Amino acid sequence: QFEVFKETLFKVIDTKNWHSFLKIIQSIGYKSSGLIASGNSIVNSYIFYLLGKLSYNIDFKELERLIAKWFFMSSLTSRYSGSSESIMESDLNKVKNAKNGDEFKTALLNIVDSTLTNDFWNISLPNDLLVTSNTISPVANAFFASLICNGTNALFSGKKVGDLYDPSIKIKKSSLGNQSRIKLV
Repeated sequence: QFEVFKETLFKVIDTKNWHSFLKIIQSIGYKSSGLIASGNSIVNSYIFYLLGKLSYNIDFKELERLIAKWFFMSSLTSRYSGSSESIMESDLNKVKNAKNGDEFKTALLNIVDSTLTNDFWNISLPNDLLVTSNTISPVANAFFASLICNGTNALFSGKKVGDLYDPSIKIKKSSLGNQSRIKLV
């Protein structure tokens, strides 16, 4: 058992796997840790990424689309906040009997489809928007990630929304009276 653990550990901490996974997350607009409300969504999505890549040998482009959908759904719905261990255990149980990559993809997509139903989009999500006054929420984060993914300009600016979340771009804050303004340097 220790040898299996040791072999698996090296695959999990392989920086190539981690960076490939992070590129998927960034490709859907989550460019900054500030847009990720739950670290559990990252960790659990990484587990599914590794399963798809290493256990089921899913083609990278297919895996990229699958994990992007999975992370977006789990982040938007706060799937792994609260009793995250039991939910993850349930999710793993739904994929554990997959015999090949197609069955693995189908199992994950079934969870996504059963979570992001028409009722979610038409009732739950609008209700969450109405009752939340917090600007830092999974729904707001998904909105900003979508703006980043679409290359949307910031309001009254020629700058992209993504520039405001890009950690490689220095942001300078200046105040004007009681208002604060963010300038890209």
